[in-house]
Amino acid sequence: MSRGETSAQLQMRRRAEFRGQSWAAFCEQASKETSYLDSDGRYLPAKSLVILGGRFKNGKTYTAGWLAAKVLAADGVVTFVEEEGAQSTLRQRLEPFLRSQESVLLRVLHRTGLKLSNDDAVGDFIHAQRFEPDGTPRRTPDLVVLDALYVLAGCSVADMEQMARALTNLQRIIAELGCTVLLLHHVRKGIPGEKKMDITDADELMGTGTLGASADLVIIANKLPDEHQQKGSLALHITCPTNGSRLAEPFGKRLVVFTNIAELATISDEPAPDADRADEGDPGLVEALRAALAGRGPGEEVSIHALGEAAGLKVRTQALSKAGAQLVKEGLLVAPAKRGLPYRMPQERTAPSEPEPREGKLTMSVEVSDPVENGRTASAAELFPSSGS
Repeated sequence: MSRGETSAQLQMRRRAEFRGQSWAAFCEQASKETSYLDSDGRYLPAKSLVILGGRFKNGKTYTAGWLAAKVLAADGVVTFVEEEGAQSTLRQRLEPFLRSQESVLLRVLHRTGLKLSNDDAVGDFIHAQRFEPDGTPRRTPDLVVLDALYVLAGCSVADMEQMARALTNLQRIIAELGCTVLLLHHVRKGIPGEKKMDITDADELMGTGTLGASADLVIIANKLPDEHQQKGSLALHITCPTNGSRLAEPFGKRLVVFTNIAELATISDEPAPDADRADEGDPGLVEALRAALAGRGPGEEVSIHALGEAAGLKVRTQALSKAGAQLVKEGLLVAPAKRGLPYRMPQERTAPSEPEPREGKLTMSVEVSDPVENGRTASAAELFPSSGS
């Protein structure tokens, strides 16, 4: 809903929208340049449904706080609905990103019982965002953050009928408030004991397969392994599986490191130890596994865990997974067709490729693989001019 729009004006606008428009008018509107809410003008498209997915305790709320702060920095109003974590946890996640002059534009709803599958509850939420208790119109939010879907849905996320109602109500919030909804959601847990690789596919979101398809943009946050973390910081890979969409272009695959998260989150220029090797296996482990592959025949099935045990290695599953990915990259192994299946030896053995030379170390900012910028790595100052956000 537009700022200050009355109920009668909203009803008239909705009726006009239901009349439809000509094909020429539709094409003209669709070709217009996308407008964005954030201060960088590239991350959160206006009046859209954006899903932020990731594993449990994997940095989703921190990422939501970072994006919300960028909307606040652009003089936007943010309503943050938290139904999952405790008050102290939410404060810990949001406070590092907020400056005092921006926090007045932030509204926090903590465990209010909002259920997206309940039409009346959603109607009450929309009304409360539009009007003060005395009926005076209030400024409606530009961004509504909903954390997290499995609590807010009010039903099982696998219940197709109820989830369809919840998705309809999400679109209702967007239409009637004229806002963007940033919906936090978990990915599937996977098979117990299965190696944990980066989530890169919207189909990994918990619940029905229509969830990812209903969003204008899907963002996935993957927390880097503990060996790539520093005390007081949080390092994440931010990816966007919405391939081919111009909304996905600013994301690519990037490394985001939030520093000083116990006080005020900033983007630091100090080097992050070994952060430039975040996607590679440990060199010593990879070399040991290369040697263990020497006696294997073409097409033979290979368990990376059994291979590690045969080499006398006692390492974590994550480290073996990274090493296996590196061996696939070198052409020494063929990746399994799906999770839980073993690797295979290639039909024809290939010589190990030489690692690409690296210059310097990645700074604790953001590594950008940006198709718009032709792969250029931008500095922290270029990407985040408001370092306090």
